[in-house]
Amino acid sequence: KRAIMMGYHPHGLWPGAAGLMCLTPGWTRSFGQLVPSMMIDYLIHLIPGWRDVAQWMGFRDVSRAAISAVLREGKTCIIVPGGQTEMFFSQSWGHQVYVLKKHKGFIREALQHDAIIVPMFAMGEWEQFDNIYWPALQDRTRRALGIPLPSWPVCLFMYL
Repeated sequence: KRAIMMGYHPHGLWPGAAGLMCLTPGWTRSFGQLVPSMMIDYLIHLIPGWRDVAQWMGFRDVSRAAISAVLREGKTCIIVPGGQTEMFFSQSWGHQVYVLKKHKGFIREALQHDAIIVPMFAMGEWEQFDNIYWPALQDRTRRALGIPLPSWPVCLFMYL
């Protein structure tokens, strides 16, 4: 059995559909009983409570070691290329999809493990949430702390 790596793109501020889509009837019709490991940011694993829920749901740290372990076991993983850097480029009012070219290591991992690579295109997820738009400060805090601050996600329903 060959491992599968699914790349979910483009995503918004909160790529929740990437982790929840395997619970839908459409997933079952397309992939049967395939249960993927969702690879998420390591910061979630540092927060008590969130870490426990994430691990209970089968989420793993999006690190080279964790991705390699999933693929070595012949299982399926879902990654969201671009991560935090790219999610802060997405805006509900924008008409552009951003792809940061420096994130290629996941493809290398898939090729090294002879995994099937499945691209997944998300429709409109970037339109669900917006964030405070302060790119200079958010970029500095992302580089220093690993998370872009300030962050205050808001969605369309808050305006209704």
